[in-house]
Amino acid sequence: MSTPPPAPSAPSWPHCAYGAHPTDPVGCRGIHVPGHTACLAHLTDTDRDTYLVL
Repeated sequence: MSTPPPAPSAPSWPHCAYGAHPTDPVGCRGIHVPGHTACLAHLTDTDRDTYLVL
């Protein structure tokens, strides 16, 4: 029986964490878009469009 690899550690920046679950507790490591708790890839379409237009 093999030992599972250790869980990755969270990055030092405020990260998105989208998709985090027990086998990947960190999730997405993308940095937050200012004023949001998600990275650019995981913002809603409306929030992404607003951010990119500014």
